[in-house]
Amino acid sequence: MVIGFVGLFVIVDFFIGYPLLLEEKRINLIEKFFPSALREIAYLLKSGGTYEYAIRELTSYEYGPLNKELDNVLLRLEQGYNFQESLSIISENVDSPMV
Repeated sequence: MVIGFVGLFVIVDFFIGYPLLLEEKRINLIEKFFPSALREIAYLLKSGGTYEYAIRELTSYEYGPLNKELDNVLLRLEQGYNFQESLSIISENVDSPMV
């Protein structure tokens, strides 16, 4: 009886904890690459590029899961949203005070 209860607890913990662990890992990687991405956006804008060009250029860099978020930003820019509204999708998708 006790072994069954412990086994059930382990299974439930695995199904709840593993996705949370993966999400935390994704957020940590995004937080790691976010300052570099913003710096690159600033450099590209200073060199005369547009917002869309800067984001499109960043999607070719290797920023891990941040690339997917940048693809979403690019998609919103192409749909006609302004830059601030487009970048807000990152803060909606990433539960991080840094972002």
